[in-house]
This record gives sequence, structure tokens and C-alpha cells, in this order.
Amino acid sequence: MVRPLLILALAFNATSALANTDKWGPDDLRRVLANWLEQQGTPVPNFASIGPLDPRMQVSPCDAPEINVRSAASTSYVLRCKSPETWQYVLRLDGDQRAFSPEPRQQGQFGTIIVPRAMIQAGTVLKADMLEEKPATGAAPPQAFRSVADAVGLRATGNIQPGIALTQRHVAKTPSVLKGETVTVMAGGTGFQIAMPGRAEQDGYEGDLITVRNPSSGKTVTGRLEPGRTVYVRQF
Repeated sequence: MVRPLLILALAFNATSALANTDKWGPDDLRRVLANWLEQQGTPVPNFASIGPLDPRMQVSPCDAPEINVRSAASTSYVLRCKSPETWQYVLRLDGDQRAFSPEPRQQGQFGTIIVPRAMIQAGTVLKADMLEEKPATGAAPPQAFRSVADAVGLRATGNIQPGIALTQRHVAKTPSVLKGETVTVMAGGTGFQIAMPGRAEQDGYEGDLITVRNPSSGKTVTGRLEPGRTVYVRQF
């Protein structure tokens, strides 16, 4: 997952000096990125290179360059300027990645994520044995689950592949009653009330009006779904 956008403050002397020049060239952009990486605790090794950049390129000096890391373990960075002129370059750090990859420094820093043990089909109600916790090696996706217990009982809205971080976008609240399930139908009038089994003809949440079918007569009626999987109708 991409890190939040980080604004590089040109407070340090090496980069401040760049702002006094008429144009920036490739070495200036490399120096901006190298200074930022050093501030993040991942200095560029001597044998690494920053590019690709056309040696003839020139851009206007930037008041406040912004650097966006493309992913948690990526060695590609987006260098963007908004003032006084707008420009953008994607820079890549090439070399021995073990020397500067942020992953070792971030291992365990992001807590845990929840991932499926195997592919989960759309419509499946999640159970604890379908999921497992794993340490996040980078920034987790937005709305990612951090606990198996928080996901149990929810229903997959689409197929979920194994090993990916489970998020709120993958699931929805499970209806109180699913189509085809048996419910208790309560019907009555003045001074009497009867209960009988019925079959839900649609999914429903408590408070919804749903259609149920009498399995004996085949007749369908509509009633309000209440707690206890009970559907209240005027007559059946």
C-alpha cells in the first residue's frame, strides 16, 4: 500500500541551495530524493543509482517537492512539484535492494492483517477457521481487518483470494435471514395468534418486510422480520 504523501521540507542546506539556481537538472532531482531518503533513515548506498533521467532534462526549481513512495517495499518514488510550476518524475533506486529497502526497518511495525486461508466464494458467511492473522510487512489497506473475530459472521460480497488483506470492501453484514431458510410465521387476529413454519423467499434484515411461503399450501405472504427469525403477518 502506498505511504501517505510526504512533503519534503527544503530546510537543509544542500537542497536550499538548489532553489537559487535558474533550472534543475537530473543531479538536482537525484539530490532531492537522496536527501529525503537519508532523512527517512534509509540512505542511498554508494553503489546505487537513481534514475532513469534524461541528462538533458531541465525543470524549474521547486519550492516544496513532494515525494510519494509507490508501495511499502518499493524502490520507486514519485517526485512531484506544484509550485511555482507543475512537474512530476518517477525515480527508481537501482542497486542491492537489501541495503536500502524499507521492509526490514518496518517489519512488525504495522501490526497484523487478516487473510483468507483459501479462496472464499461470494456469498459465504465468514468463519474463524477460514481466516488467519499475519504480520503486515507494509502499510495495510484502508479499512483492513486486524482481528479474526471482527470478520466472523460477515458475508463475502465477491470471491476473495487467499493471502490478500481482508478489508471492509470485501464483506457486508450478513442478513438476519437468508433466502430459503426456515422462519417462524406469526399470524392472528383479535384474541388469537398462531405460529407455523415458513420459508423465506428473499434475504432480509430485522425490520425488513419480506415474503415467506407456506411449504404446505404454497401460499406466499409478506410480513415484518423481527428478532428470533420471526415474521409477523396479519394472516397466512
